[in-house]
Amino acid sequence: MDFKELWENIKEKSRLIFEKVKNYILENTMMSACVAALFLVIIIAIILLCAALKKPEEVKYERPVTLTEEMLVPPSPAMMDGYNSSRVTKEAWSKEEAEEWFTVPGKKELDDLSRANDQIINEITGAAP
Repeated sequence: MDFKELWENIKEKSRLIFEKVKNYILENTMMSACVAALFLVIIIAIILLCAALKKPEEVKYERPVTLTEEMLVPPSPAMMDGYNSSRVTKEAWSKEEAEEWFTVPGKKELDDLSRANDQIINEITGAAP
């Protein structure tokens, strides 16, 4: 069997299949119309789903924003004068800063902290054996 005979054989088989499908459609018009409509609805649903799942494109700015002046915090009742919203922190306090800001906790504060920690531990462990 050479290529020409194979090609003719394929053409004949496809013509027979096409004729059978054509005859079936002509004999069962209602069923064929329902199948075609269902196929069309499925294709439209797939297209809409693909369109809905498409990722939105990222907005890219052409030029970076540069500040021409220093940013100022607007005055408000919640912010005290002289309050810094950000600052560079040091590794450690100086002795003067420690004396000014650090307060040694007393026995009452330590007992309150101990009770609060014990309560948290009891809530976590609960009725564990």
